This record gives sequence, structure tokens and C-alpha cells, in this order.
Amino acid sequence: MRGEKAIKRLKQAISPDPSQEVQDGAWEELSGESDRATIILAATMVEDRLKAVLQARMAHLTNDQRDRLFAFNGPLGAFSAMIDIAYGFELIRREERDSAHIVRELRNAAAHSRKPITFAMPEVWDVVSALIGDSANSVGGKIERKAVFIVVCGSVAIAIEDGPDAAAVILRKLIDQVRRESMAPTIQPTALEQIKNIR
Repeated sequence: MRGEKAIKRLKQAISPDPSQEVQDGAWEELSGESDRATIILAATMVEDRLKAVLQARMAHLTNDQRDRLFAFNGPLGAFSAMIDIAYGFELIRREERDSAHIVRELRNAAAHSRKPITFAMPEVWDVVSALIGDSANSVGGKIERKAVFIVVCGSVAIAIEDGPDAAAVILRKLIDQVRRESMAPTIQPTALEQIKNIR
């Protein structure tokens, strides 16, 4: 195929870097993106964490065997398939499965819609609210909606890879980072406390 070597090098260059420094930088970058790009990129980071969890359980496979499984047309090439398989093998809890599917649906809407997609849209906020649960009403007007989505996706990604306890610790750091970066200058402490209860 024409360009095959170039495409392979591109895939290697953009493959997820497991180092925490690179991951932290990627999350920080989201605050400057458009709402559509934030949705797509944050969902990709959740997907990457899920893929890492699955691949960690496949250490006995060669790189070629893993690549075939996760190729576009492979059995684990779709985000939805990875979610369902990870849940089926009890690598993630039901809460992470449900949250990942919600993130995936929002990502698909943002990636495929020709209409503008923003967090100001009631339909988009309803989906984000499904991730937050009962905290949505108190959070909605007190913190920038994009920041909420970034924090929630960070929590989901960490819960997938490191479990819900680790997610709670990192979630506090993400909330503090949001506060420092002035993405949401009117954050109220009560809203922050409620965000901590995100799955």
C-alpha cells in the first residue's frame, strides 16, 4: 500500500505514552481546545487507558498479535468492544463500563456531527450530567462545563486503570489544577465536594 511505512511511523509517533508526565501534559492541553476537540481528545484518553488495561493482561502475546487484536477491524478495534470485553473479564466495574460508554457516545456525536457541538447545548450537558449523576444540578452553573467534563473524564480514565480509590485522589488534584488555571474562576467549594462523588 502506498504510504504504508509513513503511516506506521505516524502510528508509532502518536501511540499512547505511558509516562505520567506526558499524560498530565495531554490533560492540561485540553483546556485550550474547542468543545468538540475536548470531547474527542478526552474520550481518546479514556480509551487509551482502557486499551492499556487490556494489553497489560496480554503480556504473553507478541506485538503483532496485539496489534491485530486492536487494529481498526480487529475484535478489540472499537472502543465499545474494549469496554464490553474489559467488563466481561471483570477488569473494570459496572460503573466504569457505564461511564466509558457514555463518554464513547458523546465522543461519537462530536466526531460525526456536522452541526456545532458545545457544552452549552442542553443535549450535550444532559449527557455530561449522566456522568456526574446527582451532582449535575449543583455543578452546572458554578464551574465551567468544559472543566467538569475534563475532570470527569480524568476520573473515569484513572478509575479504569488504577481503581476508584486512586481516582478519588487524582480527582482532587485535577480539581485543584482547574482552580489554579482559572478555567472556572467561580468554583464553589460545595460544588467541588460534590464532584468528588463522581464514580
